[in-house]
Amino acid sequence: MYENQSLDEKTSQKILNEVRMQKHMLDPTGLFKQQTELIHDINKELTPEVFNNFVPNYKALATIDQMFSTKTSPKNRVILEVEIVKGMTTTPQSAEQPAVDNVTFRTFVGKFNDKYQNGLLQEQKDLLTRYITSFSDNSLELKMYLNTEISRLKTKLAEAVNVDEISNDNDMLEKTNKIVKKLESFSKSDINENVLMTVLKTQSLVEEIYNGDNN
Repeated sequence: MYENQSLDEKTSQKILNEVRMQKHMLDPTGLFKQQTELIHDINKELTPEVFNNFVPNYKALATIDQMFSTKTSPKNRVILEVEIVKGMTTTPQSAEQPAVDNVTFRTFVGKFNDKYQNGLLQEQKDLLTRYITSFSDNSLELKMYLNTEISRLKTKLAEAVNVDEISNDNDMLEKTNKIVKKLESFSKSDINENVLMTVLKTQSLVEEIYNGDNN
């Protein structure tokens, strides 16, 4: 379904129906066993690093996967099928997508871990993942995530001024307020490396304030 494009809607719908019928004929237990064996072979014969490779078409593949999922509601399944048919009837654009892979992710992780050796928080991984995949949807998902995450960080920092270690230290209090103002300024800025690094560091700061040892 993913590899068929530039088809008419009737043909696309027929292909989808046929694929759906053949999928129902597969033994789910046997399929799961084969998937497990394949993952085991990749880990053993190659390397687990294979799973870190960025897949540019992951959204299209994820849509197809969700359509077949038993956890997907009938309404959502119909919506997903409409999206799949739309993709099959679309003519591919000649313009090439930017070459983005896990090298970008590793670059940011490397820079951040140079200063913070304890690894990345889950919210930091989420941010970096959305950044390296942002080309596929014109950064829409990244912008939505940043908007929510920056709002969360500002709230946490505003609450942090009541923490004794900050409220009793004029220097720390001033720096905390400066960080809040800098985060607020990002609403008028383009998303760049400076914005990302500031948000990443602020995520670590908030984690340290609330879950660290307050040293």
